[in-house]
Amino acid sequence: MNKKSTNPGGFLGLSLPVAPNELPPVAITAFRIGLFPLLTLGPHFGLTAAAAAWVVGAGFFSDVIDGYVARWLRVSNAMIRGFDSFADTVFYLAALYALFYFRLPVISAHRALIVALIATQLLEHLVELRKFGKPASYHAMSAKVWGVTLPIALITVLLSGRDDFLVLALVAGFISHADCFIITCILPEWRHDVATAYDALAIRRSVSARITSAT
Repeated sequence: MNKKSTNPGGFLGLSLPVAPNELPPVAITAFRIGLFPLLTLGPHFGLTAAAAAWVVGAGFFSDVIDGYVARWLRVSNAMIRGFDSFADTVFYLAALYALFYFRLPVISAHRALIVALIATQLLEHLVELRKFGKPASYHAMSAKVWGVTLPIALITVLLSGRDDFLVLALVAGFISHADCFIITCILPEWRHDVATAYDALAIRRSVSARITSAT
């Protein structure tokens, strides 16, 4: 059995050197970060909206399989999960830029919701930094729902210019941010992979019981 890394990771999640058995999921996650220049610079050098949609699809696929690979190798630890969350932020910011470049009218039509969503994301991270010293990596159930609706919405808009799924994805984003904010308020210490607020309450009770028994 491969030994799990106990390194919680730094501010961006990734800590070097990476153990050999951690390299596959880390490489898959790093691939998502590598798509950033393709989505931000590519449109200025001939990348089409359809090609950008394929790039978003590739990034989404990497987001799905990196967790499975990490669990298969038994290295789904704090470092890898934190790096995954950082990669998601970088990748979807790049995807938003591509959407802005190719489908500005769609962005303009929903600019209030998009700006509000980005603001709540920033607020959420500020609260996490204030409390834990680094961004959270909960991978909550609400975030997983958002993680499915968002790429579908982006790909649909890039391919067709239609915003059928965009509002649904934005609403899912607000729900995810609210859920993660509640989890942050409940947790007494930084934890990764906290599926729901109920799980956060269980962790809080466990930590409180541990402290009580130690005193």
